[in-house]
Amino acid sequence: MKSYSLTGVAAIALLAVCDTRAEDRHVGMSFFDAGGREYTTHDYRAEMAQRYPGVRPTLFLIVTRDDRNPEFRKQMAILDTLDAEALQVVFVVGNASAAAKQGYWLEPEDADALLEDGGSFRFIALGDEGEVCLSSSTAMERAALVTARNTLHPAFARCAPASD
Repeated sequence: MKSYSLTGVAAIALLAVCDTRAEDRHVGMSFFDAGGREYTTHDYRAEMAQRYPGVRPTLFLIVTRDDRNPEFRKQMAILDTLDAEALQVVFVVGNASAAAKQGYWLEPEDADALLEDGGSFRFIALGDEGEVCLSSSTAMERAALVTARNTLHPAFARCAPASD
């Protein structure tokens, strides 16, 4: 009979909650900031480090077909409670039905492409080169995003920047 550590079971549970079917994919697309500057998902960290020295963020894509979607609204409310700068996280919003040109945003056709499974909402965390390291079709709860000490949850370790 196999025995499993509590940590291993917790990790399996988190991955089960977070639909990870897209995990082996890479996302290669542009996103923009409110000023119209263009970044790319496959080398955003280098671009941001050049523009903002010392910043090496993790990228969260939040995409929907409609900004009235309950999961999207729930996710945005949760993200509003986080200190993105302190966590070094960039939230990129994509709406397949309309351009969302506030903060960091995706073009509608790119948001639509990320909803390829016909779903209406997707939360995606990307690694250094645009690799999908976590994907969920439901809103990520605050506790799944950050720890009690308000640091990025260890589940995102795969998304974290490689050490210098």
